[in-house]
Amino acid sequence: SRLTGRISYDIERSLALNMSNTQVTELNSKSININFGFVKSELRLPFKVEGRSITLENDLTFNLGATFKDTKTVQRKLDEESTVTNGNINFQFRPTVDYNINEKLNAQLYFARTVNDPRVTNSFKRTTTEFGVQIRFNLAQ
Repeated sequence: SRLTGRISYDIERSLALNMSNTQVTELNSKSININFGFVKSELRLPFKVEGRSITLENDLTFNLGATFKDTKTVQRKLDEESTVTNGNINFQFRPTVDYNINEKLNAQLYFARTVNDPRVTNSFKRTTTEFGVQIRFNLAQ
C-alpha cells in the first residue's frame, strides 16, 4: 500500500486605506487544509459471489480532504468602533474512492459536504451535500 498526506495552514491579510472617509478596510483569511490518501492493491471484498471471495485486481485509491476556512472583512473608522461587515466560516469534507477497471475505464465514488456559516446577521447558514458515481472513459491511446 502507498500512503500520502498533506497538511497546510494559510494566512492572508490585506488592508485598504480610504482617505475620503478616513477608514481602513481589513480582509483576513485563515485556512487549514488536510489531505490524506492511500492506494490498496489486490483488495479482497468482504462478501462472496457463488461461494468464492472476490479480489480486485487493480489498485483502489482512497482520498480524504477536509478544509476549514475563516474569512472576515472589518471596517475600521478613525473615531468609531470597528465593525465586521462581511465574512464566513467554511468547512468542507470530501472523501473519494477511485478504481481503475482497466487502462481506459475508471470509476469513482464521491461525497462532498460544505457548510458555510456567515459572520454577519443579514446572511443565512448554507449547507450543501453532493454524492454520486463518476465513470470516465479515456479515448487516448
